[in-house]
Parts: sequence; C-alpha cells; structure tokens
Amino acid sequence: MTYNFKKIAAACTAAVLALALAACGNSDNSDKDSKAASQTEQTVPQVTLQPSSEAESAADSSSESEPTSEGEYAPAMWLVTSPNGGKMYMMGSMHYLRDECYPLPDYVQKAYDEADTLAVECDITDRTASFAATLDKADQMYYSDGTTLRDHLGDEIYDNLEGYMAAHDEKLSLYDQYRLWYLDQVISGMAVEDAQLKSSKGLDMNLLQWAHDDGKEIYEVESITFQMDLLANFSEDIYKIMLSSYSADSQEELTQSYEDLYQAWRTGDTEAILALSDGETEQLDKDQQAAMDDYNDQMLYSRNKGMAAKAEELIDGEKRTFFVVGAAHFVGDGGIIDLLTKDGYTCERVTEAE
Repeated sequence: MTYNFKKIAAACTAAVLALALAACGNSDNSDKDSKAASQTEQTVPQVTLQPSSEAESAADSSSESEPTSEGEYAPAMWLVTSPNGGKMYMMGSMHYLRDECYPLPDYVQKAYDEADTLAVECDITDRTASFAATLDKADQMYYSDGTTLRDHLGDEIYDNLEGYMAAHDEKLSLYDQYRLWYLDQVISGMAVEDAQLKSSKGLDMNLLQWAHDDGKEIYEVESITFQMDLLANFSEDIYKIMLSSYSADSQEELTQSYEDLYQAWRTGDTEAILALSDGETEQLDKDQQAAMDDYNDQMLYSRNKGMAAKAEELIDGEKRTFFVVGAAHFVGDGGIIDLLTKDGYTCERVTEAE
C-alpha cells in the first residue's frame, strides 16, 4: 500500500545539505499542534524594528530582483527578552529558498548586522567538517550484507520509487546499495528541486557565508555529526513510510507541498508551517503512527528542548546573538517559542518597519 504521507522538510536538518555538499560538491553554491500554534500566535506581542543603515545599503546595492510571489515578504522573527533583561533575535530558517528572497527584509538584515554571533544548527559551509562527518558515516550509507533496496522496501514501494526516479531521468537501480536513510535524502532533494528551490539561496547558507566574510563568531547549536547520527539511526520503518509518498503520480502534489511551505515561510505563516511539518498521517496504522510519533519526538521536540536551552545560555551573554535554526523548531506547543515563554522569557514577533 502507498501512503499519502507528505511530511516535508520544514525542519530538514542542516546536515542534509552538508552531506550533499561533501559527497557531491556544491554545484550551485556560487551565488553569494495547530490550535496551540494559533493560540500562541494570537498572544505574541508585536514589535517594529527600524532598519539599519547597513540594511538600507544592502537593499539598494543588491542586483537581485524584488520578490514576485504572492503575499508580503515577512518571515517570522522574534525579539526574545530574558528575565534578566538580556535580548536576542531568533528566526526560523529554510535551507532552500529562491533568488527573490534577497535582499532580506530590513528587520532581518538589521538583526544580522547588529549581531556579534550567528547561532545556527551547524556550520554547513565548513567543508572539512562536512567531509569528515560523511566519511564517518560511510559504512552506514550502504548495505554490506548482499541485500538491496527492493529487499528492504518491498515491491510496491520500490516500483513506485522507480517510477518517481524515471520521471526525473534517473534509475533507481543505481541506488540499490544505499540504505533507506540516505536514499531518503537523495529523493527529497529531487522534490525540492522540482519546486525550484535552491540550497545556495537557503537562509542559513547565506547568513553563514556573510558571517565568515564579516568576521562574526559562528556558534553551532548542534553539529553536523550529531545530525547525521540522528538521520542514520532512525528505524527503516520510518523511512519506508516517508519513501512510500513518492511515485510518478505524486510528483505534482509533492511539488505543491514544498511550494506551500515556501510561501508559509516567506509570509511568516507559522500555523501553516506547523501543519506542513506535521504531515498527513490518516492512513497510517497504529504501529506506523507510533513510529512517526517517535520520529517527531527525536527530530523536533527533543531537539527543540536542546535548542531552547542553548538560547537561554546565549541570551544573557556579553555578545549579541542572532539565533537562526529550522522554522519548524519555533512553532506550536513544544516549539522553541513555547518553551522559552514557559520559562519566563518574553517573545515578541518582529514586524518590518513601516
């Protein structure tokens, strides 16, 4: 049976990019719960951040075209204040974006310009670390027991994946020795490309490049190794569920899902980000739902706790920090904003200056 499960990469780990860059080269890097979410959104106060002179200069000098997609370009960002009075800007990232996302909105550019430190999931521009982490996981990328993908996926999922790959002029047989976790990264990358989203335009990719050029401190909230360990150690049952979404017939629907996510991020629609991150699981049986609940706990909620703890360590420090991790980590009950609010921090949505 093929499941209509469309869990997309709202919280895609940054290490997926590092994995691809280390393994394949950075070919395009030349370019410089829903109700709970609704309640949280309604109670978060708003603050207006005036643009800095650097932000105005960047906007004036950029050769990129203005956004052409529907909806205001206003991704979600928060000003967080600690009980001790420390302040920090926090923002949800997408690891794949488009040319039209640059220049950044003034309030985002200002938060970056004024920061001494850029905090990210991991430094995906560190090619040495990426390559080392990839080598470390080499023995976990391939089957060494003589089995192939069909043995692990079953005929129906394999045949549907074969159709999806053929629609992209690829042969699934070339990946027969890949383990499911690694194949999932390859396949999801194709879906992202179908939506005309680029890793070279990802928010964290560009902020990291700028931070290195500007001499800002880079703070890794996690690490490439941590994230690759996470991906490699999920059960194959989880990856079978996710890979069952792909077929020649599902390509258009998947592309639309990524387009919906992009528009949700671009317009700061945190409720939509949450809904798209949760996926559609109505067709899963009890055991499969339990597997996906475990996936959500490890991929999102447990990491959210660690990220919130790191934010609390940074916010009262002497250096000003711009904290940027995957957008899905901020939204809903158990998201970073919810966790910080429960710990007594004030979290205000930042809006673009009028």
